[in-house]
Amino acid sequence: MARNPWAGWTYDVTQKIDRRDWTDRELAQLSSARWTSTTTSLRSYVGLITTALYTGMRLGELCNLRTQDIVTVNGIRCFHVRPHPEEHWSPKTAAGTRLIPLHSRLLQWGVLDLVQEGEHYLFPDLNPSSRGRGTDFAQAFSKFKKRLGLPETVTFHSFRHTVSTKLRNQGGNIREL
Repeated sequence: MARNPWAGWTYDVTQKIDRRDWTDRELAQLSSARWTSTTTSLRSYVGLITTALYTGMRLGELCNLRTQDIVTVNGIRCFHVRPHPEEHWSPKTAAGTRLIPLHSRLLQWGVLDLVQEGEHYLFPDLNPSSRGRGTDFAQAFSKFKKRLGLPETVTFHSFRHTVSTKLRNQGGNIREL
């Protein structure tokens, strides 16, 4: 029987994006630049970036936060990331369903002011699309970042990496999970 010459080969040709943390200089550049998108308000841009910086939440999780997803557990305000089956959305993984305590800096900044009377979502101006809420923002953020000359290796997802690195480097007893 002839040996299969293709055995063990992989044909995964999907382009892998090498992402890294944001540097302090890049974050300063991002925060000092003027947001010019016409598809996403300044309020949502600042809210999404600030919340990502203090929670490490994925963009899809942030864009799908509902006002009722801000809960109080044992006296601590938290984001409750959970499936919304009625809206055909769920976290990326089973571990994605979680409570994320609101950092004191987020509270000082005014994250609770994002809750607007009568609004379903925390960021109501994000347009829904077939690819999910926040697609317009993701595209606008990418263009904005490129216009600022920031490298391709830092993306919105890099906020997640940055938070993870900062927590890991605290020297405390914070588990990776």
